[in-house]
Amino acid sequence: MGGGGITGAAYHLGVLNAMNAMSAHASVNDFDIYVGTSAGAVVASCLANGITPEEMILANLGHKTTVPPIGADEVMQPDRRGLVRSMVRWPFGVLGALRRYAGHPFTTSLIDGLGALAEGLPAALYTTDGTERYVRELLDAPGRSNRFEDIKRKLLITATDIDSARRVVFGSNEGPEASISEAASASTAIPLLYAPRRIGNRVYYDGGLRSSTNIDVAIGHGAKLIICVSPLVPYVHDVRHLLPTATGLDARHISEKGFPHIAAQTFRIMAQAQVEKELELITHAHPDVDIILIEPRSDDEHMFIFNLMDYGSRARVARHAFETVAIDLVTRYPDYKKVLGRHGIKISRDLLIDQLQSVVEGAEPRFLEATRQQEQDVADKTIG
Repeated sequence: MGGGGITGAAYHLGVLNAMNAMSAHASVNDFDIYVGTSAGAVVASCLANGITPEEMILANLGHKTTVPPIGADEVMQPDRRGLVRSMVRWPFGVLGALRRYAGHPFTTSLIDGLGALAEGLPAALYTTDGTERYVRELLDAPGRSNRFEDIKRKLLITATDIDSARRVVFGSNEGPEASISEAASASTAIPLLYAPRRIGNRVYYDGGLRSSTNIDVAIGHGAKLIICVSPLVPYVHDVRHLLPTATGLDARHISEKGFPHIAAQTFRIMAQAQVEKELELITHAHPDVDIILIEPRSDDEHMFIFNLMDYGSRARVARHAFETVAIDLVTRYPDYKKVLGRHGIKISRDLLIDQLQSVVEGAEPRFLEATRQQEQDVADKTIG
């Protein structure tokens, strides 16, 4: 389960609900191994603990379930400690810049001086403390566990050791010791946006730095069928058409939409290049492994218009993912049936078509309808 920020996590939930809709017997909670990277680490931690994608998506749509929603203040918790540290270090950066200029007044450029000053800036805007606390409290509930060794399913979470530049896999025999919530928060620490996560005497950043999906981790633990959900796909824009912008001024090129969209498109390009290279190598090295890759279409502007960290877009992205992936599953049903059938998984196109027909007619997807009854049950218990 790959990364992709807040919208990436919402995409995961839409996809997982679409996958559940095509089988009356199998569930995405039945997989033997879960590999989570970045936003996918939080979702994988929940799935491995038996929390259904229906519960997760409904909680974040504001419905009452046994799963609390994650708040914007938890996902975007300011890194106050980092700010204090930078205030202490900033004067030293100024002194360093002055010393450098005094020693080489004719060869020191403005960029050199700014570089020295930049060392005193905070490492990030936010911290993953809120994410760690949310996952910890969620998994401390009865019937769940925040310990890798205590859950029935194999859970593996990737992160990057910033000092050694190596990938680490929490939950594996060789991985560092950590709780699930600590590992998930380390895996979601996007550089510059989030402060690095210290576990023991090591410092970790986002697991997607080495690979946005880490498919090889699943294969290394014996997986023969892999469902890879990769939310990060670059948007291929036809420059004959204009792009909407937040300023109200139309743009013909992505570069005209400003820093957030340039950064997101750059990140998407690099992530997809990693996935394509991984799949090429794995296909040749492991021809006995079946891999189903689920990702947004490259021309899907609905996925592109949202910032990767757009908290308010969660519901729209999840619903859009459900609908587009459900259509893809129906369209390519023979291919999916053949691959999944080799592993004893039976699916039904009729179930998906039934749900899609309801959506077309203006009804909510079935998992939303089911929740209304769940909410009523919770309300009845509260009143009783």
